Amino acid sequence: MYASEPLRPIRYRDIFLIGLLIIAGLIYLVIWINTGDALWFLPHVADRAIRIVLYDAGRSVVIEPGSPGFEAINAAVNEVLSRRLGYRREFGLSDATRERYYTRDRVIEVFYARPIKLHSPYRIGKPTSLLIPLEGRHADQNVIFTGANGVYWPGALTVASTEPIKRALAEYGY
Repeated sequence: MYASEPLRPIRYRDIFLIGLLIIAGLIYLVIWINTGDALWFLPHVADRAIRIVLYDAGRSVVIEPGSPGFEAINAAVNEVLSRRLGYRREFGLSDATRERYYTRDRVIEVFYARPIKLHSPYRIGKPTSLLIPLEGRHADQNVIFTGANGVYWPGALTVASTEPIKRALAEYGY
């Protein structure tokens, strides 16, 4: 007959670790399915804008590739987007607020040729434009409105700070 080996004692630590791995895997899978983005946990943004428009109290300045400061401002926008904190559903961009941004406040509008790659655990769509308040309404909230084809969607990304954009604009006299 075969000699049977003695039974190993149950290792509760192993069971706990396997349980944690299963839970973490399920959380990852649920967020992936919800957002459609397998890399939702990566914060880095490195997209290149095709045009940046600065609105300042009714004056607008178009900053395009080749314009002074374009690369620095684009890099600052990517830096700000890489430090996302969350998503606020209660924010929305009404026509009145958008008109105010264009005529009274200081904001930048950033346009992209293709949808920007904003890896996020939130379903934020595939934006090709961003509206970033720098002074005035919502500026102290550090929010970024996302949209495409001239339409901004409900909700707003929240970021740690918009200061890198402000510094880049000031450095080049905008």
